[in-house]
Amino acid sequence: MQGSYVLILKCSSNVCLPIGSLGKRCFSKGIYVYVGSAFGQNQSIESRVSRHAELSFSGKGSIHWHIDYLLSSDEFELIGYNEFPSDSRNECDVADELMKKSDSFLSGFGCSDCGCKSHLFFFDC
Repeated sequence: MQGSYVLILKCSSNVCLPIGSLGKRCFSKGIYVYVGSAFGQNQSIESRVSRHAELSFSGKGSIHWHIDYLLSSDEFELIGYNEFPSDSRNECDVADELMKKSDSFLSGFGCSDCGCKSHLFFFDC
């Protein structure tokens, strides 16, 4: 099944981490929601989320996307996810809705292939 998904992560403390081409970025303690997608040949939401979960729980694996830097960090814990099955790309619609509800976002995170400001949103709690 193709479509978009969100990963819900808990950041246990204030931390600064290198995020690939974005450089070193600082994160506040709280909840982060990341919007991703799985489209293309041999891709599914299930396989993508499974890959992210494996990286989060083991801390080992290849770093391909911005989110991988958070998932491989000890300060971030994957605490949930949700799927949005679709035959067309809808991750930007999901990101737009999260932008309206979030406390802030990390500019340029996870959105190098679209026109969104971000695909990572912060919720202070």
